[in-house]
Amino acid sequence: MIETKYMYSNCHTKEFQQFVQNDYRRSEKLRIRTVENGLVLPLKTSRTGVPLLGYGGVLDAKEQYVIESAQIGKGDTADRFIGKYNYNPCEVETSEEEVIYIGALPLHWGHFLIDMVHRFWIFDDEKFLDKKIVYCSNNAYFQGVQLDFIKILGIDPERLCRIGNPTRFRKIYIPEQGYMACDYYSQEYRNTFLKLVNNSPRLNLRSYEKIYLSRGHFRKARKSEIGERNIESNFSANGFHVLYMEELSLAEQIFYISHCKIVAALSGTLCHNILFANSSITLIILNKTHLLNTHQVLINQMIGCKVIYVDVYIEPFRHTPSSYGSGPFLLGESKLKEYFEDNDMKYRKSGILSRCYDFLMYLKMCLQIKGQAFFSGLYVTIYYKACKYKCIIIPLRCVKNTYSRMRDRRKK
Repeated sequence: MIETKYMYSNCHTKEFQQFVQNDYRRSEKLRIRTVENGLVLPLKTSRTGVPLLGYGGVLDAKEQYVIESAQIGKGDTADRFIGKYNYNPCEVETSEEEVIYIGALPLHWGHFLIDMVHRFWIFDDEKFLDKKIVYCSNNAYFQGVQLDFIKILGIDPERLCRIGNPTRFRKIYIPEQGYMACDYYSQEYRNTFLKLVNNSPRLNLRSYEKIYLSRGHFRKARKSEIGERNIESNFSANGFHVLYMEELSLAEQIFYISHCKIVAALSGTLCHNILFANSSITLIILNKTHLLNTHQVLINQMIGCKVIYVDVYIEPFRHTPSSYGSGPFLLGESKLKEYFEDNDMKYRKSGILSRCYDFLMYLKMCLQIKGQAFFSGLYVTIYYKACKYKCIIIPLRCVKNTYSRMRDRRKK
C-alpha cells in the first residue's frame, strides 16, 4: 500500500503516482549465460562520468561484447558498467578455471545493494559452490559492510577475485540480473535478502518498535542536507529511536530493521534498508526532493509493505538539485506537521531564526555550486583560447596544477 496524501499537489506527484501503478514483478525464471573461453575486461573509468562506474565486462571467444555482463540503466537511470574498449593483448592473463562473474563493485552502499547484489542469487545453486567469484573495480576490494554481506551469506571471501588485468577463463558463468532499474525485480533477488536475514547472527540487543534513520552524523549529508535536525528531534520526541546506520555493523543494521514495526528516513539509500524487513513493516519516506527515486518504488513493491510518502523538500530555485543524490537539499515542515497532527503526534515547529539560518546556509551552497560552474566554464574558455600564446599559457597551467593539488588534498 502506497499513501501519497502528504505529498504536494503538483505535476511531480502526478508523475510519481503514475509510476507506482505499474507492476514490476518479473515472473520469468532468471537465466545463466555461459561463455566459453571468455575474457573479463577490468574496469576502466569513464572521463565523462557515464557509465557511472566505467567501461568493461566480458568478451566472448570472438571478441564480441557480452551484453549480459553489463550493468545497464533503464528509465531515468544512467548505465553503470558497460562497453568494450581497446586493451593490450600482451597484458592478457589466462586461467583454466571456471568462474562466476558478478560485475563491477560499487563503493557506495546503496549502489552495492541494487547494482551488484542482484547477481548473488547464483550462490544458492550447489553446483557453483566451489567456483571462484570474479568482479571488476577501480582498485577497490570488498570491505566493511560489503564484505560482511558476503560472509553472512555463507560465502568464503577467499573465493573473491578482483580482475586487475584482462583475463581469459576457460568458462565464465554470468547470472542474469535479478533486478533492473525502472524495469523489474525478481523473487531470486528477494531471496538473497531473506537468506541474509536468516543467516545473520543473533545479537543480544534491545529492539525498538519505531526507529528513525538519521543522516545527522554523516559528513557528506551535513554538507548537502539542511534542516534535518528539527525533523529528527520531532520523531525522537514521539518515541522513535534514532539510529545512525553508518556507525553500525551490517548484523546490527539487519537486527534493528528486521525487528521494528515502523521506520522513518529521508529518501535515498537509508530507505533501501527495508530490504532487510518483511511486509509487516511501515516505511515513512521523507522526500528531500521532487525528483523520483525509482529504485525505492520497486523495492517497496517487492517487500510489499505499507509506505507513506511525506514531502519535506523546499526548492526555491529551478534545476536545484540536479539529481536526487547530489544536493543541496532544503528541508521544510508543512506536510510533515500535517502527518504528525493526523496521527495524534506532538510536533514542535522550528524557530524563525533557525529557519532563516537554514535558508542562508542553503543559499550559500547554491551560490557555491553556480559559482564553481560559472568560473570553471570561464576558465576552460580562456585556457583554450590562450593556448597559442606561450607567455600566457605557462602561468595558466601553473594555476591549473596548483588548483588540482589543492582539490586532491581537500578530498583526502
